[in-house]
Amino acid sequence: MVAASSHWRSESFLYKTTCVGGAKDNSIQLETLQNLNNDWRVTFKFADNITETLIFPTLIDWTTHADDRVKYYSGAAIYKNEFSYKKNNDQKIQNRRIYLELDSVNEMALVRINGQKICTLWSRPFRADITDAIRNGKNTVELETVNHWANRIIGDANLPESKRKTKTNIKRLNQKSPLLKSGLTGNIKIKQEM
Repeated sequence: MVAASSHWRSESFLYKTTCVGGAKDNSIQLETLQNLNNDWRVTFKFADNITETLIFPTLIDWTTHADDRVKYYSGAAIYKNEFSYKKNNDQKIQNRRIYLELDSVNEMALVRINGQKICTLWSRPFRADITDAIRNGKNTVELETVNHWANRIIGDANLPESKRKTKTNIKRLNQKSPLLKSGLTGNIKIKQEM
């Protein structure tokens, strides 16, 4: 298995990316242990520093949400959920790697399991090796997701100038511009090597 690890810094965050690469790794056989498709608690920091947690029964593109604060949101949002895991005592299965796999990430997601930073996902496959962070019993998963600034600019273009949240000289984005897909969509699964 070929693994590359790198670090990069962005203002107040140090991101660690761990990439598993090579033809052998890209073709690993995985089996789904469980789907995490139940209610996700998603925390947004809206304008005026108002933090609010919404329940997403399914993972949807923010731009399709009925609440305009979500539809036109740009920034970071934190998805939280819990799952149970029972370690198998069979020696053949015990040494298999465990992964968190996401169908779609728009644009980046920092993965935390039980409070431990795992990696930042920004390209396919959206898969993080969580073997060393997962524990027997209850586990927490936290996905801090960021999107583009464009949706906020487009949303503001629909408002009177006095109510706009952003000030910019970008003129190519307006109320007719298409919104950019945002957030996590599809399924999130816990998988294990076969």
